[in-house]
Amino acid sequence: MDYYTAGYDALLPNMLSGLKPVTTFATHSIAALFLFLFFYLNIKAYKSLKKNIYLLTAIIFLLLLLFIRSNSALVFISFSLFILFKLFKSNKSSLGYFTLIIIAIIIYFTFVDDTLIVFLNNFDISVILSSDKNGLQGRYSSASPLQVTMDYILSHPFSPLGLTYSDKLYYSDSGFILYFLRGSIFLLFGVYFGFISLIKNNLFNNREANFFIFFILLFEIGYPVLIYVRLLYFIPFYVVYSNHLERTSNES
Repeated sequence: MDYYTAGYDALLPNMLSGLKPVTTFATHSIAALFLFLFFYLNIKAYKSLKKNIYLLTAIIFLLLLLFIRSNSALVFISFSLFILFKLFKSNKSSLGYFTLIIIAIIIYFTFVDDTLIVFLNNFDISVILSSDKNGLQGRYSSASPLQVTMDYILSHPFSPLGLTYSDKLYYSDSGFILYFLRGSIFLLFGVYFGFISLIKNNLFNNREANFFIFFILLFEIGYPVLIYVRLLYFIPFYVVYSNHLERTSNES
């Protein structure tokens, strides 16, 4: 477990005790982002390669995303359902296959494993959205640990901390705030300009580039994922695989 932890020592055990499938990402927020991106890549592969296995895999990732039970997971589930709606609208046969998979999942969790039934009985969206410890409310309310950091930035916009450290400030839960705290507007601009340029210059499809940029920047509101080591390794894979699928789709 030591190789997969993050943040504080009790974080991963808390996720596992809550039966949240965070896999190798330790936190439910980061896991939600990656599960959504894997879901999307499988949908893209299904559309490009015309193989049902990719739609099945996408649905599995969507099911895992449902089990995450966090604000970010709810946001990504909403986008996932919209992506599925657009897929079914353009490809009627995929709707039939999707329905068969859902029926199979329901039969399995009804007669073989009651995990999903127990989960649904304890699934309360209102509790997730109203939590004062997670989501935007937990990060940006007046009681949030980030409040002291935001007050410092507003009082000293051009006096960043650089590589120094103060135990009175909070360094997580927002990429925008962290980069501004460390290097003022210059580091903030440099990080995001560099990231946007990297994606725009390497993805063949501009719409695909905008999609990826949008979701990473959206996630940065709640977590500085651009300095998360697994994302640094994931970006080249995403670019290469997405370009491959784009080329395959154009050739067919």
